[in-house]
Amino acid sequence: MANESPDESTWTCRVCTFVNENNDGGKEDICTMCENRRRAVRTSNASLRQSICLADAFRRGSSYDGQRASISKLCNMSFAAWESDRQPWVCKTCTFENGPRYLMCGGCGIAEGAISVSDDSLISSGLEGMSLGSAQKYLFDAIHRELDDFQEENLRKERLVELLDEEIKAEAYQRALSSYADIEQAEENCKIEKLRKHIETLEKLQDAELEEHDNMAFTIELWRDKLNAEPNARELQQLIEQEEMLEKLVKEWTEREKEIEQMRLRLEGNRASI
Repeated sequence: MANESPDESTWTCRVCTFVNENNDGGKEDICTMCENRRRAVRTSNASLRQSICLADAFRRGSSYDGQRASISKLCNMSFAAWESDRQPWVCKTCTFENGPRYLMCGGCGIAEGAISVSDDSLISSGLEGMSLGSAQKYLFDAIHRELDDFQEENLRKERLVELLDEEIKAEAYQRALSSYADIEQAEENCKIEKLRKHIETLEKLQDAELEEHDNMAFTIELWRDKLNAEPNARELQQLIEQEEMLEKLVKEWTEREKEIEQMRLRLEGNRASI
């Protein structure tokens, strides 16, 4: 369809979308680029399209609301009107590339994805020789194929969105599990580190007590040697008291050794379970 600007100084070729000047030495009806003749807008085909839509809606025996919806959907031919991720699209009739925000072609005025019943070349190649019923069936079949393809594409995209949503949820769940496991591992490592430091402290105390025990044993031996050399009742009593104190310390140390051994066993059990 040839489009004119408001001042009618130029016109757009409906075949190649080239913008031509009106004052071209008597050749204003011939496109400078493709040499096709300029074609005027024909309103009869638009009426034919409207009548075809009405006939199809009533032929199906639908309700009044359903008929209106069918007429609006078929006549506007806006098969991709509700796509959220729209891209620039090329018109099937005139090959003009349109921006993603436009549903109607800027070159020929046909809706995106539509079959142009106002295309003279299409009518002359097939529809012109058909009866009205045959033309209606031909156009309806083409339109329904477009609708089926559009619905199938929508279902495919909806399923893709569902799969992506499931994948995102699964990934978030795995990240949460991993984070929880890291927290548990950090807490367990902290407990093990505290036990290790406590055992090191006990081992140092054990070494100090062993050293003290050895010193006391050495002192007792000295006292015994002295007692054997010079018997003295008072010194003997002191030695007996020191021996009793030493036995008490040995008993306490034995109990501590048991506690340390138990703590070591628990630590080894914790390490084995990690």
